[in-house]
Parts: sequence; C-alpha cells; structure tokens
Amino acid sequence: TGLVLQNNNADDLDITANGDFTFAAATADGSGYNVTVLTQPTGPSQTCTVNSGSGTVGGANVTDVTVVCSTNAYTIGGTVSGLTGTGLVLQNNSTDDLDITVDGDFTFATAIADGSGYTVTVLTQPTGPSQTCTVNSGSGTVGGGNITDVTVICSINSYTIGGTVSGLIGTGPVLQNNDADDLSITVDGSFTFTMPVADTAGYSVTVLTQPAGQTCTVSNATGTVSGANVTNIAITCTLAVTVTANQPKVLTFSWSDVGADHYKLLKNPDGIAGYSQIGGNIFGTNVDEEIPVHLQDWVNASYIVQSCDAFDICVDSAPVTATSAMLGAIGYFKASNTESYDRFGYSVSLSGDGNTMAVGAWEEDSSATGINGNQTNNNTLQSGAVYVFVRSGGTWSQQAYVKASNNESLDWFGSSVALSGDGNTLAVGAAGEDSAATGINGNMADNSASQAGAVYIFVRSGGTWT
Repeated sequence: TGLVLQNNNADDLDITANGDFTFAAATADGSGYNVTVLTQPTGPSQTCTVNSGSGTVGGANVTDVTVVCSTNAYTIGGTVSGLTGTGLVLQNNSTDDLDITVDGDFTFATAIADGSGYTVTVLTQPTGPSQTCTVNSGSGTVGGGNITDVTVICSINSYTIGGTVSGLIGTGPVLQNNDADDLSITVDGSFTFTMPVADTAGYSVTVLTQPAGQTCTVSNATGTVSGANVTNIAITCTLAVTVTANQPKVLTFSWSDVGADHYKLLKNPDGIAGYSQIGGNIFGTNVDEEIPVHLQDWVNASYIVQSCDAFDICVDSAPVTATSAMLGAIGYFKASNTESYDRFGYSVSLSGDGNTMAVGAWEEDSSATGINGNQTNNNTLQSGAVYVFVRSGGTWSQQAYVKASNNESLDWFGSSVALSGDGNTLAVGAAGEDSAATGINGNMADNSASQAGAVYIFVRSGGTWT
C-alpha cells in the first residue's frame, strides 16, 4: 500500500491495486507529460519503476505508461561469539548454508523479500573442541530493512568423568578429579564426578583417602576429554596385607578388619602352580605361615588374602611377595638369582657383630663383573659369585652381588669367603682362577697357569662395596 504517482509533479494519484490507472487532470494536446513515483509502496516495501512515462500529447489519450513494482529483499545476518571449534554451519529457512570460521559478523548470501519470514538455525555444531551454539533473535519477518541483530553464542561442551568401583568392603574411599571435586564412594558400582570437564581438557582421577584396611588403585586414570562422557575409569580396591618375619622360618600376615565374615590365606608357592588355600578360614586379622625348606624355588612365592562374606563370596587382596620377609626370617636365605647347581651356600662367613653375612655360590654362571652387575644371564659357566646380606632392625636384606673383576668360566669365585670382624672387608677365594700373576694386583688377564687360584679383597664404606 501507499503507492502515489504524479504527472508533471502534480495531480497525485493513489494506486491501491494492479490494473489501469488515469490521472484526474487532462493534459493539453501538444503539451508534455512526465509520470513519476511520488511515494513507494510499503507493507511489503516495494520499488515501482515507471516505463514510457514521459512524452508529448499527440492528439489522443496516452495509455501506454507502465508502472512495474517489485518487492524489496533484505539480507539476514548478525554476530557470532565464543567460537573456538571448527565446522559451524548456519542455515536460514532450512537452506542457504553458511560456514562460520571465526567470531564476528555474518550475512547469508540470499536476501529475503520484505514481509517474508526468516529462521536462522544451526545445521552443524562445531568440534575440536565440541561446542553448542545457540541462536538468539533468530526468527521473524523482514520489515523494510536488513536484519543484523541475530546473535549466535557458542560455548564449549562439558562431559562427565566416571567409571566403576570394584572390590570395596566397608567404608569407601574418597576420589578426586584434577585435585578437586571430592567424591565419596560407599559401594561397588558406577560413579560420576559432580563437576563436568570441558571438551579437550584433561582429567586425572586419584584416590584422596584410602578406605580402612584396603588399598584402591586407579586404572585409566588420566586422559583428555574427547566429545563424550568418560566412563572407563576403574577403581580396584583390595585388602591391604603386610607380611613380616616373626621367628625362624615363620612369616606373619596381617591386615585390618574390613567387616568381612571371615578371611582366607592362599599361596602360590613358585609363581606358576596357582593359588590354593592354606589351612582353614581365618576369623581374626593375622595368621602365621611356616616357610618350608626344600628344593622348590620359594623366593618366587606369592600370597593373597581373601575377604569373604557369610556366603563365602570372596574378594582377593593384591598379591603379596614374601622375599624380603623371608630373608628376615633368620635360617633361610636364597640368592637373588637362584638357579640349579649354583651351589649357593658352599661357603659362608658371618661378621663378628652378626650383622653382615657373605655367601659363596662357586658355580654361579653370570658374566657380570664387579658389584651389582647383570645377574640374569648364564654366559660364563661356573665363574662363581658372592652375595652379601646385612641385618638392620632385625630384618635381613641383600646388600651386594659380587663378581670377580676378571670373571671367567671355571674360576669358582666364591669357593671360599671370609669377613672381617666389623664386616667391612671381604676376602673371596677363586680356586680355579688361571692367571700366572704373582703378588698383589698383577696381570689378571694372563691365563697361562691353569687353576692357579686367586683371592680378591673388597671393602665397604657407607654401605657401598668396591
């Protein structure tokens, strides 16, 4: 509505519909005429153009003036903020896809006719990080001007961190994520931290407080959020078992009461045979186990304690090895690299104060030299070795693994050993050593005197042997 035409800047003529029109005032023959648009129509906004609108009256009515009107079109746009990811695509009226790569102004390519509706939506949300973009003032009707007030606000998506707890008995642990967001666990099953973590940010789950009598460990504890909730964190809780040397050949296993109906001690004697129960059910929180002395490789033994309910449904502790405690149970010592026919114990010497012991194994086979070398190979047959043990606070532990500096096969290093009274000087005989050297520190590389024999002296200072 509102279209007004003029002829010769006068004779205003309101036009309300398509069709023929005639100005009210006639124009004299031979006079000029000039039809123009005084007022363009609105609602919708249009632009009307006059064709053949001027000339000279030539003896007849002028009827060939045409006025062609077209509806105006306007652009649709606005601003984007908060965008950090990639791949954001907007649409208007479910078409006219527009890729957005940065914050700032945007405008759709296709203009919309005045009076027509527009609806701006998100076709594809950004990723890397994952975001959710929300359109505000995104729909309406074009009203005679470009639309510039559509806002698209993007925020990084956050995801929950969680997983499962197993093996929990009694009072539960307190977990943390990223050193915060404390979460108390009371039963086995799934858990989820309260505070979500933004996409592409890191998470780190730890145990802030261990449950009474148990130790909980975390698997899949750290990582980076990647567009989805994290659900694979595993908390495994086991009974905390300690093992100590009690008396000769006896180990004592102890643990805290976690409210179980009863407990069981199981043993895997050689690391291969598997676990089997020792004795009957235990209704206290400790039990003694006598260490058998036989040819079985007992230093590879491990133990577990099971916490069981009244229905004999049990949860295993983590395996406990007893090597250190066995050394503390005076009366039974084994080499750290026990193997058949090493002859460990062929020679033994104890210091005057009883706190240092040297044990020879004259047929031990490793190619190591000096102190604490690689004892895992068998490349030097019957070269021999000496093991030094020390006692502190009533507990024995291995201090040194000693080999000859010129280690060779069939030297039988360790065929004899002797310690000084204070245990700081060690003499080692090698009855099969072959050098032709004489005296002190001669040429030990010479092997021209078969089985001549040698003695090596080692000294200890500050707990270190040389």
